[in-house]
Amino acid sequence: LGNINAAGNKTLAIEKLRLRVNDGDLELYNGVSFIGSDLAAVWLEGEKARANVYGGQVSMDPQTANPEYAFYVSKGAKIGTISDGSFSTRGSVIKVDGENSKINEISGGTFTNNMHEKMRNGTSCVLVNQGASIGKISGGTFKSVWDAALDVRDGSWVDEISGGTFISTPDKDYHKYQVGSGWWRYHLFSAVLTYVTQVANNPAHKTGIGLISGGNFNGVHALFAVGNNKLGDEHNGRAIIEKIKG
Repeated sequence: LGNINAAGNKTLAIEKLRLRVNDGDLELYNGVSFIGSDLAAVWLEGEKARANVYGGQVSMDPQTANPEYAFYVSKGAKIGTISDGSFSTRGSVIKVDGENSKINEISGGTFTNNMHEKMRNGTSCVLVNQGASIGKISGGTFKSVWDAALDVRDGSWVDEISGGTFISTPDKDYHKYQVGSGWWRYHLFSAVLTYVTQVANNPAHKTGIGLISGGNFNGVHALFAVGNNKLGDEHNGRAIIEKIKG
């Protein structure tokens, strides 16, 4: 595919379209703007799909509230690095989903999910799901008003968090819901959440984070681990943060 870059001070605006990569390498730079893409601004699917993100912008269409994701990384696709950019969506800004799907490092950028689909589970700002992984988060700002800023669940893993700012603050509408019947979901409003869900089916890998050596964490809980007692350790039912230092 090559790179997508707006030369000089010019801007390339891509409206209501998604960029789907099944085979090839993508590089994204500042000056490129996705507005109101359908489902995902950039959808990487399959082991031959690779990308590096050095900048760019994703924003929601005010009428449709699309896209749901800025980056959807699935079926073994990989992003080498995300180092800059500004990305805002209605759901998870980044979803890394499925075995062998991976982001090597996030070192910068601003990522914001906006509460639009109330009480929908799994709309954390960054969602690592179903055996996917992130190698390292060393920078960036991650903001969520509905679910966690970083959510690692069901057999997924993050090797290290050495930097970055993670903010999860419930929207006022959530407080209204909580008064009725939703109190139990307050654990999702964590800056960082490791989570083995109640519907997890014997995850093939352990769930969690290897090392937290830096970063700023602000939420109802700064760090929260929720396991699945029915699975037990023998079936990877434990949610883990192996080590915190610094």
